[in-house]
Amino acid sequence: MASIVVLGAALGGLQTALLLAADGHQVTVLERDPHPPPSDPDVAWARWQRPASAAAPHPPPPRPLASAG
Repeated sequence: MASIVVLGAALGGLQTALLLAADGHQVTVLERDPHPPPSDPDVAWARWQRPASAAAPHPPPPRPLASAG
């Protein structure tokens, strides 16, 4: 199988890499962000700055509503 380099670890790049790897290719993903995201998902969502990303800032994730009963 082919050795493939995927540029960018955003959703499209990761999905492409996973599908190619599942098909038996050797895949390397390159990301230009200098630091990995925080390991805690809540911290990553709230504080991780991605200056290299052109994506608009995301609103906070929805939280479960308290029971009305």
